[in-house]
Amino acid sequence: MKRIVSSIDCNSALGKRAYAMIMLLIKYGLRSGDVVNLKFEDIDWENKIIRISQNKTKRDIKLLLLPEVGNAIIGCLFLCLSL
Repeated sequence: MKRIVSSIDCNSALGKRAYAMIMLLIKYGLRSGDVVNLKFEDIDWENKIIRISQNKTKRDIKLLLLPEVGNAIIGCLFLCLSL
């Protein structure tokens, strides 16, 4: 996992996006479909919660927004918005 994360070029928009997605996969053990379907409104920044309706099980789950995951998502958003 460490090798995969360290191989990502976080200086590009694609790298930032890949890093954010990988962090969601690694830190929460989410399925790729759940990460792909994640929307900005699924993140409650104020309460530090991610709400996901799992694609496979159809269960709604709440996850604590970890600082490293939140920072990865923000980094991706800011870089993409500045393009």
